[in-house]
Amino acid sequence: MNILRSIAARIRHRKHVRYSHLKTLLTVMRDGILLVGHDGTIEYANETFCEQFCVDAAPESLTGMTSGEVIAIIAAQYKDSKSAIERIRFLVEQNVPCLGEEIAMASGRTLLRDFIPIELRPGKMARVWHHRDVTALRAAQAKLETLSNIDGLTQIANRRKLDDHFPREVDRCASENLPLSFAMIDVDYFKKFNDRYGHLEGDDCLRRIARTVQQCAQDPRDLIGRYGGEEFFALLPSADSAAAAQIAAQVRRRIHDLGIEHLDSGVSPYVTVSIGLVTLQPGPRTSTNDILKAADAALYEAKGQGRNRVCARELL
Repeated sequence: MNILRSIAARIRHRKHVRYSHLKTLLTVMRDGILLVGHDGTIEYANETFCEQFCVDAAPESLTGMTSGEVIAIIAAQYKDSKSAIERIRFLVEQNVPCLGEEIAMASGRTLLRDFIPIELRPGKMARVWHHRDVTALRAAQAKLETLSNIDGLTQIANRRKLDDHFPREVDRCASENLPLSFAMIDVDYFKKFNDRYGHLEGDDCLRRIARTVQQCAQDPRDLIGRYGGEEFFALLPSADSAAAAQIAAQVRRRIHDLGIEHLDSGVSPYVTVSIGLVTLQPGPRTSTNDILKAADAALYEAKGQGRNRVCARELL
């Protein structure tokens, strides 16, 4: 009997040690933890949880409270309190794990939430709510996403941004029965410019052209960018042929009027551009590749006609 009591005491001690280690770990970790028992009362909350939800009390003060009481305390911290509470109740009713759910907070922060139900014994469910603050991570990701869509030299949109944005604008114009125009813009004899004036002057020339083209955009949805090398693009959703032609003519004229010397140009003593413009009414089968090919063909035609001009086409 004494042996059995000794064994039982050792088991209880080991359980206590393991529980103490676990509690210490949960206390110091930078993720918020809330443990709800099978009867709906709070069994444990750590300091990070209280910080995340602006609970102005020690974590131990939550122990023994009902889930409803805690929800009432933290509800105002959600950006949309009503929807957040409805979502919590839904998860509890379903009792199915839900991992990595983003939660918008009233403070502007973003929490990543895991809901993990644990069956202690048949019919008895405990629930773990785990919250991680990912505000800084999301901000860094957003900054990286922005940088990845910007041309490093000219600080306007790049080809990657066009590839992502173009199909969505085509679909939008098709669904709303709106026209769409697209222009390819090429700097005339730019290689000769670089050969004569050097690459630093060439870079400055491209930056000035980028700013000028961007200033000609008239609609917030217009996307101006650098396609690559000395080529630029202008995506003009909602612009019909007349409006797009006016913008293209303005781009050509303003770039010429910059007065950037180009003594090796075959068409002007100043830097000029050739523009291929295409306008269409997008449909469900419209391909961005077809639009790009049509604009490129119009650009080729503008060059063939002597450069420093706009050639426009309409796709039927």
